[in-house]
Amino acid sequence: PNYALGGLAVEIAADEPFAALMQRKVLAPLGMNDSGYRVEGFADDSFAWGNTLDPQTGALIEERDLTGRYCGALFPSGGLVSTIDDLSRFAAMLLNGGDPVLSPTAYQTLTGGGWRFSETSGYGLGIQSNTYYGHRALLHTGGLNGYQAIMWLFPDDGLGVIVFATVDHHVIEPPVSSSRPIHHIAEHIVQTFLDDVPIQDRPPPSFVPEKEWESRFAGRYTSEQELGEVEIIYEDGSLWMHRLDADVREQLLPYSKSSFSIPRRGSNGRTYYPTVQFIVEDEQAQHLLTSEGIATRQAR
Repeated sequence: PNYALGGLAVEIAADEPFAALMQRKVLAPLGMNDSGYRVEGFADDSFAWGNTLDPQTGALIEERDLTGRYCGALFPSGGLVSTIDDLSRFAAMLLNGGDPVLSPTAYQTLTGGGWRFSETSGYGLGIQSNTYYGHRALLHTGGLNGYQAIMWLFPDDGLGVIVFATVDHHVIEPPVSSSRPIHHIAEHIVQTFLDDVPIQDRPPPSFVPEKEWESRFAGRYTSEQELGEVEIIYEDGSLWMHRLDADVREQLLPYSKSSFSIPRRGSNGRTYYPTVQFIVEDEQAQHLLTSEGIATRQAR
């Protein structure tokens, strides 16, 4: 909602729709001619269609209807249709300190990591900043049903890595799934080009070993928002979220180091994957974030 409100404020100040303003101020100056917000402006044969994976069956469902995400109120938070070539132009701009479309102040606000959510990582206005084996890095990921993307930049090294995928999950051991195969791919590329970074053949580095799930995540959390009271349970090798107010229990599938996804079936029959993000301090989650609220761990 904060990005939607920010976009509305920009529209009012500029007296121009957000998508048109972005086209004029960012996309066109950077030569991003194959990028835009409205899928209606692109021919069907110009898309690499995405695939959604049902983690329970392993079945792939081709995603050919992207119109549900393309509401103007959502544009400021994402949803840009782009290509590798075009996004490379955007990445080059960030590696160049924002020139020619961002002022130094705007660039710092975007990439400076004003919100510090761990000792090594911060979040600016859309860009995560951290370090990777001592290298300063900027990171942003995104996706829709059937798609995943990652942009990983190393300004001090002049290196940028962009990976697109036309699948949003991959099964590593049914029914356990990961929705970020692109992280593993991107890390191998980075390890290849940064000479002092060791090349490691390992599972995606963001995964927390299953044996640590109970001590790190399990417990009872309370939210004053729609989420209500939540109990995170480790049982039979799986992590579960039990929403006590609604008496609903759902399995959490590993998504990243401190995030899990919940496979749900939408009203249109499609599977979608809302996420549960844990905020970890001293090896134990203290808060969890979902689209329905923020909950805080109860003291034992």
